[in-house]
Amino acid sequence: MSHCVRRVATASPPGPRTATLLRAVLPFALRAFAVSFVVLSFLIAAAVTASPASAAEDGLGRFRTQCGHSHFAQVDPIVNPGPSGTPSHHLHEFAANTSTDSSSTYSAMVVAETNCDLSADTAAYWTPALIGPGDQRVEMEKMTAYYSNRPVMASGQATIAFPPDFRMIAPAIYPHSYWNCVGDSDHTMESRHATPPDCGDRDLRLHVFFPSCWDGRLDSPNHKSHVAYGYRDGSVYGSPGATEDYRIDACPSTHPLKIPQVRYRIVYPVSNGSQYSLADGTQLAHADFWNTWDQDVLEALTDQVLNAQVVTPDIHDGNLGDFLSLIDSAEGGERVGLVDPTQGLWHLRHQGGAVESFYYGVPGDFPFVGDWNCDGVDTPGLYRQSDGFVYLRNSNTQGIADIRFFFGNPGDIPLAGDFDGDGCDTVSIYRPGESRIYVINELGSNDGGLGAADYSYLFGNPGDKPFVGDFDGDGIDTVGLHRESTGLVYFRNSNTQGIAHHQYFFGDPGDRLVAGDWGIVDGDDTPAVFRPSNAVFYFRFTNTQGNADDRITFGSSHHLPVAGQWKK
Repeated sequence: MSHCVRRVATASPPGPRTATLLRAVLPFALRAFAVSFVVLSFLIAAAVTASPASAAEDGLGRFRTQCGHSHFAQVDPIVNPGPSGTPSHHLHEFAANTSTDSSSTYSAMVVAETNCDLSADTAAYWTPALIGPGDQRVEMEKMTAYYSNRPVMASGQATIAFPPDFRMIAPAIYPHSYWNCVGDSDHTMESRHATPPDCGDRDLRLHVFFPSCWDGRLDSPNHKSHVAYGYRDGSVYGSPGATEDYRIDACPSTHPLKIPQVRYRIVYPVSNGSQYSLADGTQLAHADFWNTWDQDVLEALTDQVLNAQVVTPDIHDGNLGDFLSLIDSAEGGERVGLVDPTQGLWHLRHQGGAVESFYYGVPGDFPFVGDWNCDGVDTPGLYRQSDGFVYLRNSNTQGIADIRFFFGNPGDIPLAGDFDGDGCDTVSIYRPGESRIYVINELGSNDGGLGAADYSYLFGNPGDKPFVGDFDGDGIDTVGLHRESTGLVYFRNSNTQGIAHHQYFFGDPGDRLVAGDWGIVDGDDTPAVFRPSNAVFYFRFTNTQGNADDRITFGSSHHLPVAGQWKK
């Protein structure tokens, strides 16, 4: 894109705010947080959940990938890291990532080859090798890696994607780990065995469930204590008498965060399992997991499959696009965000569906975004409609304003954009009572007044809501208007008075509109509407009338939308 990004929130103005709000200092000096900001960010991101869809089990979301044998090696990069070939206690069989070795690093693994059908699944999976008569190692036929959003909690708490470089070990404890035969039900305790059974003419199958409750650490000294199994109806997961033990509904207070429940299902080309044992001398398997996924894809699948409560068939390169929003998976372009005006809490959505959250502002401030320091990244702005004060911040973080000034009259609506094509955004205003746009191509400072606008012009009807974008890709932002009562969208390709250059209907009455270059990133900005009734964004990829080209479920009905480029 040849120009910096600049967007404005276009929802109805917030209600009146009290006259006692301090103008010169934003509220962060007044707030004390009982929880650290890092943990708070996890919990905020987890709280923004998708609306339910039908599933085989109430609330269940699940996807799976098919992988194969990669290699045998007596190494373990989690327990025994070191130079290449540093020996571990026993032989392991590795699946998925083909480069796993004792010397492996996250940065090398994430770009390495995988033998999974989904090339984004570059994670490392391994278990002790299966050993048969005569000490012959047995190579797996295939491995299925299941990811689900269990435990499904009554609170609706969302699942958090594994962070990059996350590691854990599932202990060899029945029934977290068990054996059965191909064709046996995976959902009854009766078909589970603590030792490899004789399967007759069927193949042997190993299952290992990993913990799905987390304390926030990437790893722990024993690679187990940072994760925990959950509970169901007050009893420990997998305890005697607990049927359907994988259906847990609570995490312990020591491990309050939900991560995907990973399950390995490995098929071996042997039938009489009673003749076989594992390379560590046991008959019940532990297992290792190292998250070296393509992180954007993992986060998108967590958000759009697990938290959306969708149950999928195998996901592979050929059908990945059927389950992921183009908005979240597209390279480059703008992203949407939401602001809770009652708290000054911002949620910015990134590629892959990850959500970054922080506080900025006080209740009643009108939020918008722009590139104030010309670095190519959009950051928050606030307009205090009671007095015309502007507060701008140069990073997407909690803190006080970097730039403060006043411009316009109480009740004006802020417009953020690059109105002269110099690569920097400024703050202009739309005065609803006059249907007039006032444009100024500089920012104020030091709590002073900005002065008169460079120029102004009439456009639209009273009650229309303004938005800003580069609708023809010429590097200059212009103003559009959205008639919320009918869904009419119209704009001009120059900042001059006149009739609309383009108009069409998009969305429903009451929708709140923003504009950005998304989905098909081509330099032209197009609309998206946020529908408060169902907390869904609907995107259009061309400036033409028609149905939405994409949609994402995000946020809550009282949020106000913004759009911009949150990273370079």
